[in-house]
Amino acid sequence: MDTQKGKYNFRCGEIVKGCSWEANANSKEELLAKVEQHGKEQHHMAGIDPAMKKRVEGAITQQAA
Repeated sequence: MDTQKGKYNFRCGEIVKGCSWEANANSKEELLAKVEQHGKEQHHMAGIDPAMKKRVEGAITQQAA
């Protein structure tokens, strides 16, 4: 789990049932890079295709300013 607090948040369990990994970042681009790395390391994904990117982006939440 990524404990750094950021403006954008993602919980993998929103897409992959049973996965408790969470990440935070200050930009969507930074967060997507973390999500892609997690997918490669923990879910053996080759990368994020456009359909998966759309699902991930739909699961990203943004903290109020």
